[in-house]
Amino acid sequence: MSNSYLSETLQISDINITDLATQFPFLTLHPKDATIGSGSFQKFKEHPTQTFVTNTCLGKGGMGNIHLGRQTLPERDVAIKTLRKDNSDTRQILLQEANVMGKLEHPNIVPIHEVIINDNDEIQVIMKRIQGDTLGNYLDKEEFNETQIRKGLHILIQVCHALEFAHSHSILHRDIKCENIMLGAFNEVYLMDWGLAFDITLASSVNPGIMGTPSYMAPEMLQGDPKVLDVRTDVFLLGSTLHYILTRRKRHDAPDMCQTIALIEASKPFDYPEWIPEHIGDITNKACAKDPEDRYSDVLNLRKDLENALQIWDSIKICARANQKVEDLQKQTRQPEILDEDLSAIHNMFIEILSTFRTAAELSPNYEEPQKGIINTNRLMIDFYLSQKKPKEALSLYKQIPNDPQLEQKILKQLEYVIDIEKAQKVASERDPSRSKSGRKMLMYSLSIGTVGLVTFGILYQAIYRSEITPRRLLVSTSVLLSFILLGTFIGRKTLLSNEVGKELTKSLVLGSFAAVTNSFAGFIYDASSGFIMTLDMFLLGFTFGTTNMILKSGNRIMITSFTLGFVALFFQNNPGTIHALLLVSMTIAGLVSLLDWYQEEQF
Repeated sequence: MSNSYLSETLQISDINITDLATQFPFLTLHPKDATIGSGSFQKFKEHPTQTFVTNTCLGKGGMGNIHLGRQTLPERDVAIKTLRKDNSDTRQILLQEANVMGKLEHPNIVPIHEVIINDNDEIQVIMKRIQGDTLGNYLDKEEFNETQIRKGLHILIQVCHALEFAHSHSILHRDIKCENIMLGAFNEVYLMDWGLAFDITLASSVNPGIMGTPSYMAPEMLQGDPKVLDVRTDVFLLGSTLHYILTRRKRHDAPDMCQTIALIEASKPFDYPEWIPEHIGDITNKACAKDPEDRYSDVLNLRKDLENALQIWDSIKICARANQKVEDLQKQTRQPEILDEDLSAIHNMFIEILSTFRTAAELSPNYEEPQKGIINTNRLMIDFYLSQKKPKEALSLYKQIPNDPQLEQKILKQLEYVIDIEKAQKVASERDPSRSKSGRKMLMYSLSIGTVGLVTFGILYQAIYRSEITPRRLLVSTSVLLSFILLGTFIGRKTLLSNEVGKELTKSLVLGSFAAVTNSFAGFIYDASSGFIMTLDMFLLGFTFGTTNMILKSGNRIMITSFTLGFVALFFQNNPGTIHALLLVSMTIAGLVSLLDWYQEEQF
C-alpha cells in the first residue's frame, strides 16, 4: 500500500477492528475502542442530540432572557435565548434576529447553532456560549486611563469588522452600544443583540417606529422610518460607542427623555479634554455628525481612521520623548562656552533626536508632527553651527529642510567669509617657515657639508697634485654637490615639502645645482675651457641664492657676492687657478652664510 493514505480522508462504513488492523497497520486499535464507538453510534441513533436548559441565567435583554444550556452531542455548554413575553410580535423579532445572525457567519458575530420549538411551543435560539463580560461592564470596572482607552479602540475595531461584513450583506444593526459588545475570556470580541437588525433592501417591509437606545441614537432614527436609515446610521452608533470609551459618558447624556431627544436632534460636536488626542476626538465627532453626509461614508473608512489613530497615538508619545530631548539640546547649544567634548555630545544628541522623530514618522506616515520635529531640529542645529562659525555643516543640514531664502543667504554669507579666512590661513600656513623648519635644517646641513667638503677637498687636491682643473673634474664636483642636496631633500622630505617655503627652497637649490651639473656636462662635451665653466658656475650660484631671498635672509648678499666674484673672474679667463680660487670662495661664503642664517632662525 502506498503512503497516499497519510494525506487522504479515511472513509470506513463497517467498523471491524480485525479488518482495520490488517488494512491499516499504522493504526493502534483496541477492541474496547470499537465497542465504545459502536455503542455510541447506536445510542446516538436512538437518542439524537439533545439540548437541556438550566436555571442559570446568563443575561436579560429588552424582550428575552438567555440561560445556560447543555448539549449532549457534541458535549458542550450553549446559550439559549428565549422570550420573556411570548407573542406574535416578539416571536417575529426573535426569529428575525436568529435568521440574521445565522446568515452572518463572522468571527465577531456569535454563531447560531440551532433554532427549535420546545414541547411548550416556545422558540429557543441555541447559540455559542460566550464566557466574558460586556464592554460597558469592563470599562466601568477598570481604571479610566490611557491603557484602557487604547484597549477600547482595539475592541471597537473588531466590532467594525463585524459591521463591515454585515453591511456587505445589506444588514443594519441599529443598536450598537457598549452593552451589546461582549468580550470573551480569551480576548474574543462579539457584537451581540441583532434583534433590531434588518435588511436594507427590504426596508419598505420593516415595521416603522423609533427603535434603538436613545443615549446612542442617530438623529435620523427619530423619524421612525427604516427607509431613511443606511450604513451611516451604524457609523453614528459606533461614534457614540467610541464617545463612551473616551469619556465614560453617553453621547446623549440627559436626565429625562425630552432632554435626551433634544440632544439627539442637535447632535453637536463635543469638546474633548486636552489629554485625549485631538485626532481621536475629531474621528468621534465626524462619526457622530448630525448630517449623514458629513459622516464617514462607511464603516471601512471609520475603521481605517481608528487604526491610523492608534498609530498616531504611538507616534505622539514618541514625538513627546523627542521634543523633551530637543529642549535638552537647546540648553546644550546655548552654553556660553562650547568645548570639543560638548560638540561631540551635541552632535550625538542631535543624531538621536532625528532617529526618534524618524521612528515616529515611519510608524504613522500621515502624521505631520514627526516631520515638523525633524525640520525644527535641523533649524536648531543650523543656528548652532552658524553661531560656532561652521557654515559648511549648516549648509549640509539646510538641504534637509524646506527652502528659506533668508536663512540660505545667511549661511552663504558666512560661508564666503569663512572661505576667505580659510584661504588666508592656508596662504599663511604655506608661507609659515616653522612648518618646514626641520626639513630645511636637514637641507641646509647637507648643502653646507657638501659645499665645505668640496671646497676643502678641492684645496687639498690642488695643493697635493697640482693637477689641471678640467671639465671632467668640475662635472664630478657639481654632481657630488647635487647628490648632497638630493640626499638632504630625501631625508627631510616630510616637513620640507609640507608647504611653499620648503618647496621653493628645495626647488631653487635642486634646479641651481642641476644647472651647474648641466653646465659642466656641456663644457665637457663641447670641450669648453674650465675657466669659462667655473665663471658661469659663479653666476648660477648667485642666481640660485637670489631666488631664495624670500626664504634665506642672506640670499641677496650671497647673490651679490657670487655675481661680483663672477665678474672678476671674467678678467682672469686665461688663469683657471685664480678663477678656481674665486669659485671656492664663492661656494664657501654661500655655505657658511646659509648655515649662519639657519643658526639665527634657530635662535629666534
